[in-house]
Amino acid sequence: MTIMGKREIRISIFYTDLYVWDFMRRKAFLESFLKQANDFYGKYKLRIDPFPFPWDYTLYKNAFVLSTGKGFQPDVNQDQLAADMRADTADRAALQQKLADPNLTVGERAELVRQGQELDKRAQGRIWQGSTSNGEYDLRLALGKRFASDKTLKSREAEFRKTPRLVIVFCEFVSLQVHSQTSLDAIGMYIDALSQSERKRYAAYKKPVPAFEQSFVIIDISGASWHTLAHEIAHGNGHAHPTSSYGGYYDGPQESIYNYFSSGMDPSKVVLEDADLKSLENAYFVR
Repeated sequence: MTIMGKREIRISIFYTDLYVWDFMRRKAFLESFLKQANDFYGKYKLRIDPFPFPWDYTLYKNAFVLSTGKGFQPDVNQDQLAADMRADTADRAALQQKLADPNLTVGERAELVRQGQELDKRAQGRIWQGSTSNGEYDLRLALGKRFASDKTLKSREAEFRKTPRLVIVFCEFVSLQVHSQTSLDAIGMYIDALSQSERKRYAAYKKPVPAFEQSFVIIDISGASWHTLAHEIAHGNGHAHPTSSYGGYYDGPQESIYNYFSSGMDPSKVVLEDADLKSLENAYFVR
């Protein structure tokens, strides 16, 4: 195996809100994730560089925490969507039962018809809700605004253009007691750069196109580990899992960083195969 000289995996870490920021810092999860992920990548002469400028608590909080209140929670596994659609179904059934009452006045019937029209509008909104359940649109808006408004990030704009970084967003995924039937139990996701088809879809819904267009990663703090971070970074080389319901479990040998079975292994035992290493070394955020 031929390994190039030591190179940096350049990332910028954002947090959806102050709770996520404090959670990752107070419990030293971030330090642990980075250390073990670097233990893994270090075997291949790669090192994660998570600090785009010298550490300062206030500067970092202002630059990388996207909300002081409750931040946006991606519904990656579509638990909230499923719950909302179940509620819609129940509301429609109750409405139909009321409409079947032969003693309704004209005014009462008109009101029930109006409620039915509202349910129809709600159903149309569920299509948008489902298609953006991974939080891509809302997070792109938030990231675009932050890069445009924060003085520290703006001062580094030319540097970031010259040597881009992969954005990592730590957040909380929606997780309800009753899971959706399509739940993937995902704890991390690599989201490709904004495509032309997505632009057209936003336009169809009369949504402004977000300013932040590059690829990024989202990671759920409730179930993440060093492996989640290293795994999603590795997807930045364009690697996709085999196209099946359980593709991640059949992606290379079980000890591969891409294979879900390797998530519980020690970093020293997990591997990045030659072809994937060469591809990652050519990723836009590796220098």
